[in-house]
Amino acid sequence: MRVLGSPASATSASASDSPSSTQLNAPHVDKIYIYLKKQNKKNGGTGEGELEYGVLHDHREYRVACGAVDDELGGGEGDRLGCYGSGALGMALIGAGIILTFQLMQTPRSRLLPPRHRRHRLPAPTMYNALGYGKGDTILAAFSIAVGWPASMGATSLPFSSGGVFIETAFKEAARELEGKFSVVSAQNFLETYLPDGPTPMPEFRSSPFRRVANQSSEKKMYEPLIEALTPFLKQGWTLANTSDTPDPDSGFFDGHCIKPDITLYSDKKPSNENKCRARDMETFIEVKYEEKHDGFDDDIEELEKLAGEPRDTRGQLVTYLNAMQASQYRTHGFGVVIAAQRCHLLRHTHSGIEVTTRFNYTTSPYLATFLWRLSHASPAVRGIDDTFEPATSDKASAILNAVGKPLWKVRVKDRYYYVSAEFTRNHHYPVGRGTRCFVAVDCETWQKCVLKDTWRKHSPILAEADVPGATHSCGVLGPEWHFPKSSRTVRQHQHYRIVLGVVGEPMTVFQSTWELNNVVLHALQSHHDAVGKAKVDHRDVSVGNIIIVRHGYSQPATGMLIDWELSKYHEENEARVYEKTGTLQFTAARLLEEQPEIRTFADDLESFLLVYLWCAARYAPNKMTPHFRSMILRQFDSQDSSARKAMLLAGRATAYQYGLSSLYLYQILRDILDHYKFRYYIPSGDPEEDEKAQRIKDEIEKHDWMENALMDQEIELGKKDEPSSRKRKAMVSEYTAVSERRMKQRGERGPIPQEEDNDSDGM
Repeated sequence: MRVLGSPASATSASASDSPSSTQLNAPHVDKIYIYLKKQNKKNGGTGEGELEYGVLHDHREYRVACGAVDDELGGGEGDRLGCYGSGALGMALIGAGIILTFQLMQTPRSRLLPPRHRRHRLPAPTMYNALGYGKGDTILAAFSIAVGWPASMGATSLPFSSGGVFIETAFKEAARELEGKFSVVSAQNFLETYLPDGPTPMPEFRSSPFRRVANQSSEKKMYEPLIEALTPFLKQGWTLANTSDTPDPDSGFFDGHCIKPDITLYSDKKPSNENKCRARDMETFIEVKYEEKHDGFDDDIEELEKLAGEPRDTRGQLVTYLNAMQASQYRTHGFGVVIAAQRCHLLRHTHSGIEVTTRFNYTTSPYLATFLWRLSHASPAVRGIDDTFEPATSDKASAILNAVGKPLWKVRVKDRYYYVSAEFTRNHHYPVGRGTRCFVAVDCETWQKCVLKDTWRKHSPILAEADVPGATHSCGVLGPEWHFPKSSRTVRQHQHYRIVLGVVGEPMTVFQSTWELNNVVLHALQSHHDAVGKAKVDHRDVSVGNIIIVRHGYSQPATGMLIDWELSKYHEENEARVYEKTGTLQFTAARLLEEQPEIRTFADDLESFLLVYLWCAARYAPNKMTPHFRSMILRQFDSQDSSARKAMLLAGRATAYQYGLSSLYLYQILRDILDHYKFRYYIPSGDPEEDEKAQRIKDEIEKHDWMENALMDQEIELGKKDEPSSRKRKAMVSEYTAVSERRMKQRGERGPIPQEEDNDSDGM
């Protein structure tokens, strides 16, 4: 959300950010206006619209005031105190107050138009006749400032634009994502460790060109002098470009934010596209801030991450740049630079976190010039390029992969090579964590299709198959010269590894009927049952991205497969491996979202299966929901609030009912499961008989059998329930069998039905 300095812009931003408020307010404003107009005319008046103003004091003032207080708590320090979501409520109250105010001042006939399009149609002719449009508009402008001012509370002064008041949610969220994942080291040790060599002699460092940069009167005026001062320290063919006003449209990996670093460094290779800012070609970047207060890092290395809004946003900004490099390229790590006045920090980003140097003065110290000199002359592997991905050409492989005209790569896994094109997952769009990419691959020897999974597993005694060798293919293990601030306990080690699967599956989201969806979930659940019962292994990350559909031709039904076992854990492992919660947020059991969660059990995976089923049903199964209502339903899965998730499950069949599913078969299965699963979070009523029954059901749903029976369309023996007759159920199954047979016949005549791919994040 953006809150800009001018009143008109602030109003427009609020209205555009709160379409639901507009839709809710407008009909009520109409009714109030019509009623007052009729009453006025009935009493001998003229029916002028200014009678609407009497309603303002009833709602607008307390909404804006309460919203400002709530947003200050939820959007500022409240976030650190656990008040997540409170800021959203505050902004909703502010938006409702402001929107209601302006709707009451506008004619109802144009209530959905922006105020700037209807300022001459205000139903307040008396004011304008008496004062004229100049004074009238001035009064309204002053009123707008008075109402809109609370919305700017907690906002940060924008250090990367013309100086308005601005809140960039992507920067705030990116800073939160990397909270506690920074380490600090001196610039000298940083260079000696990561860029120890460079050709000699290096051009002489002179401070005067850099002092000229620091003496400029504004941030924008610093860019070109800085480029001029640093260019002599680049390898021939390498260039620094001013990209401060040209965002890369292909870089919206984090929260849809398209990056535009102030200065971008490119190597001498051919550009991948015509954009001036190209994250996929970026070697590093330089972010410039005019004032020291915008530096995201404190001199106190124990409190490295500054808590104020402006420094926090600077850190978040750097995270979005580094993340875009990592997500759009095949990299093991990436470098960055941030300047604040005369202060400078060098950065190195890996899947474990970000290493940052202590500050140095770039106008008097050669560290920045040395960094660029050594980086531009370093090998691709030292610069962070994954050299196990080799650009390749093969007409045969391109045809098999349906990637003619697209980039092709040859990837090494141990002693074998595979051709791959673009990955079909999006899990690597997160700045830290496993960064999983999955490719449909072609074996260079057998020319058979397979699935290649590339990920950064956590170092722990888990089921790892093929680690990628090389020093740059592990991260998180730092020398004694590195210091971890008090908050950096969550930095952990990752190891790059790959595995090749002989089975080529499809995302479970491309199910061809709800009957097939049910079977896919059932098969994945059965494999989980076997792993728990026979191998004593818990999966611990059941999600939409970790269940695939395997097809066996048109004559046999598809089956489901549970994959991605690198977070699995043997039952005898009692100690916690990591400080953070394991799993995918959208499908994590409600009780594990608590601030102090209980010990994880395999029953939490069962709840994840249910959440996966509900999510797929809400998003992809035919239903009667409007797009807006469906988005509201899906946002429930994105919430980190355990109470909200518990409420969704405690609602029982009401949760399935609100989906408006077209399939009665699917609705009844979800209804039956939810009617029993709500007892997992049952609150004792004080009735001994009722509480005893609830506990008995709770004990049963902690096992696999009851859910398998429900998915197999069998009677659930956990209590009294109104099951449809077996004849009715048989008719439902027959209906789906007929639909399936008809679709098979169509595919046999016309070829496979094209499916839209969908991918889901797998990091919390």
